[in-house]
Amino acid sequence: MPERRLSMQLQQEEVSRNQVAARLSEYGWICGRVDPDLGEDDLVRIYDDGHWSGLSFYAQVKSVTTGTHKVLRDGTISQVIEVKDLFQWERSAVPVVLVVWNVDTNSGHWGEVAKEIRRLDSAKPSWRTQTTVRCHLGSEDLLSDDGLAELRRRIVDHCLPGMLKTKPLEIRVELSFPDTAEGRSEREAFLEAQATGAQYELHGPALSAAEISSWYKAVTGMPDYDPEQGKLVLGPSVSDYRAPMRFDMDCLDGSSYSIPYIDYRAVQVGSEEATLSNLHQVGVPKGRFVLSRRRKEFDWKPDFSSPGVDVVESREILRLLDSMAVGGAFILTMLELGGRFEGVIAGGQIERVESDMMRLLDAACTIQRAIGQQLRLPSWELSGEDIAAIRRVELIVTQGFLSPRTDDTLGTVDITVTVQGLKRIVRDLPNGAFFTKPMPPEPIMLLGRSIDFGPRRMHVVIDPDQDTSTLQAMAEDSSTAVEVCITLDVAAARIEYPDWLPRSGDAPSLRAP
Repeated sequence: MPERRLSMQLQQEEVSRNQVAARLSEYGWICGRVDPDLGEDDLVRIYDDGHWSGLSFYAQVKSVTTGTHKVLRDGTISQVIEVKDLFQWERSAVPVVLVVWNVDTNSGHWGEVAKEIRRLDSAKPSWRTQTTVRCHLGSEDLLSDDGLAELRRRIVDHCLPGMLKTKPLEIRVELSFPDTAEGRSEREAFLEAQATGAQYELHGPALSAAEISSWYKAVTGMPDYDPEQGKLVLGPSVSDYRAPMRFDMDCLDGSSYSIPYIDYRAVQVGSEEATLSNLHQVGVPKGRFVLSRRRKEFDWKPDFSSPGVDVVESREILRLLDSMAVGGAFILTMLELGGRFEGVIAGGQIERVESDMMRLLDAACTIQRAIGQQLRLPSWELSGEDIAAIRRVELIVTQGFLSPRTDDTLGTVDITVTVQGLKRIVRDLPNGAFFTKPMPPEPIMLLGRSIDFGPRRMHVVIDPDQDTSTLQAMAEDSSTAVEVCITLDVAAARIEYPDWLPRSGDAPSLRAP
């Protein structure tokens, strides 16, 4: 019997490619074989109602039968692909789509190769060193009508950015405002939006006609304009204009306040007004500056919204707010153009900021610089726990230790020491003998953030005026055990943080007076 020239595998692949082509043709797309086959089976051209959209993609079809393909627990299709093929498809300017087709059920799934390569790079960076790798196709990405509609959207997302670089996009609209109270009102609102550059939405009778470049409509599948359904959103108009400024204020009480650099950038530009903002700027109060040509005036509006910014910016907000509470004359100087705007803020309109709050923010800023971690205020009203934590942590980062809260007498402490240690204590007692003992680390909650300051130790200075006769007797007694437990009167004590103690050797003394 002659040798079989058409293997079962080749026959199955031929069936699957024909079934896929038939399915795409049923949907209205044209599927043509790539000859010679160098890694891509078919070139698919996307048609809408018989009109070519300008979009196409390569399809690589993998044939399976029921029970021969791997399905993960979540329904994802897992298909083995040669890595060399992925390398080739990665370089393709035309999108490549992997199709896994079941010839038994005459159905299949699709997946974007570019998206799958990104997943592999993230989940398994070493895949490029392998010969084969398993690619995943989503369970919902079927070659059904809905699935192919989603595939078309994905192809648009892939191709449109490049097409916009080479093809002009033109939009033409016709506006019509009826001579009615409603029409005249809408016309005035539209002209006001044009003047200020604000966002405005047109729809219904006002938007009588609209045209867009035919190539864009074809690519995106945009339907013809329907005046009943049409909507056009204009603006806000923006530009890359920047106008850095300096703010200086001479307060009525003789004090002053300055913001040396406000990086104002245009966020809304119209034919008569320009609005600038520094919402992007870090470390200074935010605000808007509106310059109106038609009104021949400017409007400067600081933003005193709730915190969420770090403590440095919160402090600057309160400093500005306090200056405005005092009142006085201010100047906004345009740093690059040399122009200036002057105004007066009446005092007494708002309450002044409490000095305790400013001191707490100064301390919080010192802490933020020291620990290198951003601290944010939960609200303008700090809790007692927050206040205590700020004061405690400020001492740690500035002097390296905390002194325990005590009454007039610090009390006593029981310790176990060796005989040699006891002799040293007795010897040094007139000069203020001391000892240290390690303590477990204790992170501190500060403004909602847990801060670890490293190891701790208790440093205790012994009261030199206590009765030493018993201690001397124990030190001189040759029958004393290797270690003894003694009670000492404490003159001074503190909790030290070795990582934060000054390194220059000039740490504050803890000797008893």
